[in-house]
Amino acid sequence: MNSTDHKRRNNFAQNFTLLSNIILSFCLLLSLSMLIYGLSMIGGEQDGSWVLTKWAYKIIFPSIIITVFILAAFFIKREWKINITLFLFSVGSTLFFANIYLITRNYSPDIMNASERAAYHHKVNFDNRTKLEVVRDLREKGLMAYPTFHPSSHIKEDFFPLGGISNITTVYCNESGEYLIYTSDRFGFNNDDDAYEKDLDFLIVGDSYAQGACVQPGEDIAGVLRRNGYNSITLGNGGNGPLLELSSLIEYGNHLKPSYVLWVYYWPSMIFRIESEIKYKILIKYLNEAGFSQDLINRQSEVDNYLERYIDNVYEEKLKEELVTSSRWDKIRTAGYIRKIVTLYKIRVLLGFHRGKYLEKLRKPEISLKKQLMTTEDYYEIFKKVMRKAQNVTRGFGGKIYFVNIPDMAYLSEHNVNRSKALYDKNLFPILEELGIPIINFAESAIKLENPASLEPFGIHGHLSAEGYKLLVDQIINEYKKTIQKPVAHNN
Repeated sequence: MNSTDHKRRNNFAQNFTLLSNIILSFCLLLSLSMLIYGLSMIGGEQDGSWVLTKWAYKIIFPSIIITVFILAAFFIKREWKINITLFLFSVGSTLFFANIYLITRNYSPDIMNASERAAYHHKVNFDNRTKLEVVRDLREKGLMAYPTFHPSSHIKEDFFPLGGISNITTVYCNESGEYLIYTSDRFGFNNDDDAYEKDLDFLIVGDSYAQGACVQPGEDIAGVLRRNGYNSITLGNGGNGPLLELSSLIEYGNHLKPSYVLWVYYWPSMIFRIESEIKYKILIKYLNEAGFSQDLINRQSEVDNYLERYIDNVYEEKLKEELVTSSRWDKIRTAGYIRKIVTLYKIRVLLGFHRGKYLEKLRKPEISLKKQLMTTEDYYEIFKKVMRKAQNVTRGFGGKIYFVNIPDMAYLSEHNVNRSKALYDKNLFPILEELGIPIINFAESAIKLENPASLEPFGIHGHLSAEGYKLLVDQIINEYKKTIQKPVAHNN
């Protein structure tokens, strides 16, 4: 080999070594970026439902290994360095272009929230429209649809509806992929209207759990009871607390005269709703004044007219806000498309290495009483008064009241100390025992499962899935059969 060829080969090797160093430096920069990103995720939260720490460690450890490997590659033999660089470049290029192909072949917008990510992981289609967008689309199809009305968000002292608009297409919520859309009954609740034409076995009062969030019509507590041969009606409404529930029982229970009342209670947060409800004189009247009523059962036309005007005004304003927000999300989704390319998103999904797989349920902290204006004793004193009044109202029409306790599944899915607390609330249950109100504690059924959170959609949300409601109704029926010797006579 002459000196010219030797020099040319030497220059080629030097250039290739320089190129190898550049590629390795780029890879080192990427691995360090991954490491920094992983460290920033420790202790982070997403959507108020998931903890990012597990995902962070899944990024940190590979990043450290890759970083050490690349640093070592700078100091090995030139031939080995070139071979490693060729390997990294070949694999990286193949994955990069394969990812672009997969994205352009089946592009879907970037998933924005925890439920969508979970649905994607379970291969479930998820309707990612907002509630108001669903209402808008239904109206464009000729249906006069309305979003649900929740009394807790609009309490008036002069005229205060406790139900919704009657006999109307109503859009509620979506946690499992499909929105709950139902035709409201004659008083605006989530029931089959035919249930009012028969003797009533169970009347259900409560919040969103009693209303049936966010399962399909007939999969809620009242619907499952009806399927089992027990005529049932729910007065449940999202956000209701003890005073709103008592008000609903007084307004409708006295006229419907059920054999049994199921007082559905979400543990442990519902007791704290008393603080916001106690501010309103009209709710205090239901508690303190004998015989107080707005006679809502005979004023449904007024309720309909009032709520149609009120909701239409709010709907138009909020829909405009959402449309502006949607245009912003479109830009974010475009950015998400680019991010999917850069981060090899589709390849990672195929390999099972994506955020949705490693998110952990956020453990809900107990509400701090120090931040409340009322003391613990205040809450439970008012609660006891509410339950005594509810018991007397129920006895007045010849019925019997049962307390249905629904625990926070996160507590049941974690430590034994939390499970024990959910099984017996030392503040709540003694009040019910003193009043002689039977307790149906759903924690007793849920705790038998390996993962109680599986009773929630994808295991990440607070409401029950259809399977969860069914298991709850099974326990209600079993308790009913064990403790009831004969039906309670109606007081006609």
